[in-house]
Amino acid sequence: MYLTRPRIGGRLGGRFAQVTPLMKSFSALSIRRANTGSIFGQVTETDPKASSMLDQMTPSAESQKKEDENSSAVPSGPKSDRVLRNDPDVRNLMHPQPKTAPELLLSPLKLRLYQLALEKYGKYVPDATVKLDGKEYQLSLSKQEQQALEPNVYLRSYRIKSSPKKATPFLRMLRGMKLKEAITQCHFSAKHISRDVGDMLTRGIKEAQALGLDPDNVYLAQIWVGKDGGNIKRIDFKGRGKMGIIEHKWVHVRAILKPLEAKDQFENKQKKQKQSRKVWTQLESRPIHDFPRGSEYKW
Repeated sequence: MYLTRPRIGGRLGGRFAQVTPLMKSFSALSIRRANTGSIFGQVTETDPKASSMLDQMTPSAESQKKEDENSSAVPSGPKSDRVLRNDPDVRNLMHPQPKTAPELLLSPLKLRLYQLALEKYGKYVPDATVKLDGKEYQLSLSKQEQQALEPNVYLRSYRIKSSPKKATPFLRMLRGMKLKEAITQCHFSAKHISRDVGDMLTRGIKEAQALGLDPDNVYLAQIWVGKDGGNIKRIDFKGRGKMGIIEHKWVHVRAILKPLEAKDQFENKQKKQKQSRKVWTQLESRPIHDFPRGSEYKW
């Protein structure tokens, strides 16, 4: 390695300076002697009693061997897929236990009161009093909670070659019918979609029986159609060298089956609301009060 130092030569104020090369050797032996036998000085610890380089390397090799043994005792690497699949915690996360509708929608206290109301009355009674732990509670469920807690069957059809414009009038006719009456209408209807809808409703008989419902006492509470996507486009050839694009549409049908008891309760509730309304009169007979301070009478 070369070190240089400038030396001014020639006249004062010269633009250039003479450079004299100086050589200094940095050998490993000189550094080791200067730092008491270590190339890196105080960073690396050495044994001053060791006479040779082999004696200095032996302790470091033994310490490295001990570190390897300690690291081998600790299990390294992720678990295999087979071990994770058999882990009970992982299985509970991957396949959670199914929950009923009351467990998902209601709070723990409300769920307990709902169960006691079913044991006492056999069904949900609005504003019913229930006793729990020596206290009386009044159970009140919202309209959405009542509809969700009612036993129902959700049906889905397969991909059907039709359009919402063609399917909607036919499905409106089936809405509110009993399940078996709707199936009969599908058998005798000339609509192209009736066959697929009839197959879907026929599957609903088995699903209703699986839930403990009587297929004869089940009706179509809701039935609707939706776009299924993935429409196919092709060329629509016309006269005089003209053309257009025709689109083949696909739809799906969804339906909800409910027991007739829910329908009867809903109709009775509507009748009570209509009967409890105040009769409308054009002009009510009210007494005339004292003449007001304003410019108008108050009836």
